[in-house]
Amino acid sequence: DNNSVLFFIHGVGGSSDIWKSQIDYFRKLGYEIVAPDLIGHGLSCAPKDLKSYHFDQIAADIEEIFDKYCKRNNVVIGHSYGCSFAAFLARNRTRRVTKLVMISGGGPIPLAPQTNVFSLPVSILSCLRPCVQCKYERSAFSQSKKPDKLSYEAFSIPTYVLSNIMKGQIWSDGDEFYHNWIVSPTLLIYGQQDKLITLREEERMREAIYNCELQVLPEAGHMVMLEEPETVNKLLHEFLLQD
Repeated sequence: DNNSVLFFIHGVGGSSDIWKSQIDYFRKLGYEIVAPDLIGHGLSCAPKDLKSYHFDQIAADIEEIFDKYCKRNNVVIGHSYGCSFAAFLARNRTRRVTKLVMISGGGPIPLAPQTNVFSLPVSILSCLRPCVQCKYERSAFSQSKKPDKLSYEAFSIPTYVLSNIMKGQIWSDGDEFYHNWIVSPTLLIYGQQDKLITLREEERMREAIYNCELQVLPEAGHMVMLEEPETVNKLLHEFLLQD
């Protein structure tokens, strides 16, 4: 109806384009859709300063977007890093987030800055980008699924943006206790071939959130909505129609 809005939040390196199949599907059904590009991603601006990519700053941006476009029924759908912002909205806008969906989001653990390859100087990281890209694709996609053009564009953001956003993942509140207070009916979707997130992490998230269900897709990986869009669309639609 005219009082329902779907909010899609992508993860690191992606953009609103990763939701194309979902946007097309639900747009035809008449749903209003809001799918922003996080700062430094897609068509959004990409400032140089590290502060702009801190979790708190991005969360404030997402919160402002939500407040501007939310209506009576609001479903927030996040993927990977975007699930942290989806959970943030569910906690901070308890009365407005009607339902919550987290895809490949992992367990209820606090976030800390990445201290691996992303802590290297940008000039060195730029040289290593092909290796980082290759490793990501092997980890994010199941062996039976070949990434399409949209999938290959993951991590296509500028190197300094990638470095800053990985360093800015600071969210000490995101533990199990934080997620215990989420009251929105919640759906977790997980690809069993995901090498970035384990099934046990997803099960811990299901245990942390009171009214929560977990759907596992055996043949999919981390980018489940790109690998099995029809299945994901069906799961989302069924979840939206639940009373």
